[in-house]
Amino acid sequence: MAKVYPNSEKVRVIFASQAEEQVYHLLKKLPSDWNIYYSCTLANLDQEMGLTENEIDFVLYHPTWGVLVLEVKGGRISYNP
Repeated sequence: MAKVYPNSEKVRVIFASQAEEQVYHLLKKLPSDWNIYYSCTLANLDQEMGLTENEIDFVLYHPTWGVLVLEVKGGRISYNP
């Protein structure tokens, strides 16, 4: 079983969506050499906008295969020009 941070068995995890919760529980089933990080902050310092923060849904790390960043979408898809 993969190591997932935060660990929902030790702390209460608040999921942004039902889709993210489903993916979280599926990723826990990966082999134990995977490390999974949920809801990571991505900060950027822009000369015009200053400090901006975004969120990465999942960062997966494997010592052989490297890093995978995963964005989860659920529900309706729309476009607002």
